[in-house]
Amino acid sequence: MNVAVVPDNGAPFGTAGAVQGDARFGDIRIAAVPLPANTVATNTGFQWSGSTNSGDIVLNSNDLFSIGGSNGTYDLYSVVLHESGDALGLLDQTTNRNSAQYATYIGPRTGLSPGDVSDIQSLYGSRNLDPYEQGQANNSFATATALPGPATGPSAMSDIANPSDADYFSFTVPASTSPVQSATVALTTSGLSSLQGTLTVYDSAHNVVGSAAATSPLNGNLVVTLANPVAGAQYYIAAGANTMSVFGTGSYQIGVSFQYANGTTSGPAAPSTDPTVNYYATALALGTTTTPAQVAAQLTNPPPLLGLGGALVLPGWTMNVPTSNRLDYLHEGNILLPTQVDAYDVKAPSNQTGPVKLDVLVYAANQSNLAPQIQVFDAANNPVSSTVLANGNGAYTVEIANVQQGADYQIKVSPLNTVGLNATGQYFLRAEFSTLPAPALQKITSGNAPTLGQPQTGTLQVLQNEMFEFMLAVNNGFLCSVQMTILDANGQPVFTMTSYGGQPPTTAYVYLPAGTYTVEFTGFSLLAGSVPFTLYGAVESEPIGPQPVNSDGSGSGSGGSTSGSGSSQTATPPSNSGPTYYYQSSSPVVTAVTPAPGSTGVSRSAPIRITFDRAMDPTTFTTSTVVLSNSSGAQVAATLSYDANTNTVTLTPSVTLDAFTVYTVLVKGGSNGVKDPYGNTMSADYTMSFTTGG
Repeated sequence: MNVAVVPDNGAPFGTAGAVQGDARFGDIRIAAVPLPANTVATNTGFQWSGSTNSGDIVLNSNDLFSIGGSNGTYDLYSVVLHESGDALGLLDQTTNRNSAQYATYIGPRTGLSPGDVSDIQSLYGSRNLDPYEQGQANNSFATATALPGPATGPSAMSDIANPSDADYFSFTVPASTSPVQSATVALTTSGLSSLQGTLTVYDSAHNVVGSAAATSPLNGNLVVTLANPVAGAQYYIAAGANTMSVFGTGSYQIGVSFQYANGTTSGPAAPSTDPTVNYYATALALGTTTTPAQVAAQLTNPPPLLGLGGALVLPGWTMNVPTSNRLDYLHEGNILLPTQVDAYDVKAPSNQTGPVKLDVLVYAANQSNLAPQIQVFDAANNPVSSTVLANGNGAYTVEIANVQQGADYQIKVSPLNTVGLNATGQYFLRAEFSTLPAPALQKITSGNAPTLGQPQTGTLQVLQNEMFEFMLAVNNGFLCSVQMTILDANGQPVFTMTSYGGQPPTTAYVYLPAGTYTVEFTGFSLLAGSVPFTLYGAVESEPIGPQPVNSDGSGSGSGGSTSGSGSSQTATPPSNSGPTYYYQSSSPVVTAVTPAPGSTGVSRSAPIRITFDRAMDPTTFTTSTVVLSNSSGAQVAATLSYDANTNTVTLTPSVTLDAFTVYTVLVKGGSNGVKDPYGNTMSADYTMSFTTGG
């Protein structure tokens, strides 16, 4: 995995574009805007639905951040470290206080715990050697790799796998009718990584003829210029790290350009900001076009094109370099004609524990206009039942549950519509076999959208800023559509999406600040007075809650942020607007407790405060759902109060607690436990213990 700072053109979050490698902005974007008091930051993790929102982090500009988190501020590094873990796919947890993913802010952190490293490697794998070190390592003059590519501009994509790694390359100065006056050797990291590297150039006798070293991970580009190099002579290049820190690893491009006496220059093209493109460039330069045991992609004959009576077979690109463990298959293709169908063979893994699912995502690449679709077939060319997870903004995702282990499947990519500007273009195909739980879009409502008169309406109550994903499906019919519009409290439209009859469901993202919204469904049909539809949805963001408070009610001196799993939302129309429907998402989560779990020397008269990731139903806080017990298991009499501003329930013991005694707090989950205002229950009981002082 590489992390690099890239320019951002300021486009709104969620702008349609490539899921990864969009030239206009980074894969993980960070911004600060005013958010409600109950949200310090929020993020959206990777989504198979293909939105550019994936990975984005938003901080609350109303809160105070600093380096170090002193004087009641939040340590910016620790907050963003936690949110980065969420963005990369790690889950919050409440047991290991040493983890950056611990759900409660407990002070500044200096980095990841060993468990965090193991968790991220379980998703993406450990860092692999670059392709030039797969056989004999190119770490010396004797094993230097001759730079591939044309003699007039040789280049390579490579990688420093650890701070002790060194890569050696060689190149030959071309002999031409116009002499080479100078040669420029460039090590480029911009848009690729944060490598703080070194670059050394040697002559054929291994004498140093030029060197450079980066002093900042924000500017790792290095250049060495050779004046009047010897025509036909061989030179060597050594690339390495200039620091033993985390910035001593990362990817880079090495390239040589030549300046001739006649004023002309030749050299390699600049590297792409999309790592997938760079992988392919490396594989092609090496002359390898197959990937053993990992990628088996082939193009099969599409149907006749434009009446030519023949089949257009495109050359396929495959990879022979290590890929992320998160994605089993990566492929780039190009739909040149509207009737084209590209087909790829993939094989399901064998001997997996539990059911295996297949997720397939295709999205328009390089800002092409293609609106693609996916169909999946078994080895006998029978269509396989799949669920559409995304269809919109140039992305299309399907999921196949319970695939047969060890079986072959064929993925076919084609234009969603064969007419119009969205029928051709480049695309990236990504597929993953996994035993992870399938993403869940829950049904919100269904109905018949009228084509005349007033639309069907409802009310969406958003309790805190959230990123929503909606899927709108027209249940049957052709020549019809349904439009959903969300209006704010002033009646101004803030979001619109449309789904069409005879087409797969349409998906879209929208970021909604806390408030009350009206949802309208309007039908369009030439044949009927209403159009049947179904709406599904999910909350995709992970908000961070406010600072926890001390036992005296004041703010924590070191700041304090807690991360939740997204707030449950509901959509309830007025009583005169049709049937009532509910949007139910995740379970409530305890995000902070004062005193902290495992604390010792706790005041014998201090109240216990328990904070949740969302608003809760105060009527569910009773002496049977929030319980304080002593070391013998006897319940301690106490009173309960709820603060709706901080989503916090306070348990105040009615008696002074015993000295030097372990007490346990239980928050009951399940159907008989605490609930949010819409009936969502905690998935399990929450317990914590502390020890009193003298």
